[in-house]
Amino acid sequence: MGNKLIDMNDIKKIMKKKVPLRSAVLYTLATEDSADTTAETTNEDVVAKLRLIYENEKQCSLKVINFHLEALRTSGLIVNTRNTAVNNTLVSYYAVTEQGYRRLKYLPKSLMA
Repeated sequence: MGNKLIDMNDIKKIMKKKVPLRSAVLYTLATEDSADTTAETTNEDVVAKLRLIYENEKQCSLKVINFHLEALRTSGLIVNTRNTAVNNTLVSYYAVTEQGYRRLKYLPKSLMA
């Protein structure tokens, strides 16, 4: 894939500009993804990382994040690589697709500086 990773400082800049949560979810997944096509992140990891920025906002719940993950998956921007059950809770793993990385280029360059 050969794309530059986005770090948490970039995500904080993006969040200050009030990027829609769905975009924030994609950016958060991209921070974990790498040139390794087997890289994957759990839905719970995404929630944990976004809570560092959104803190206790209602939109930063596992239920809402799962909704956004499913929308991104349906759009072909991410793939669900596998699912497991941990303590009777479904944990899903996701990875960003090439199309997802191409979508990241629409982020204003001023936010990525």
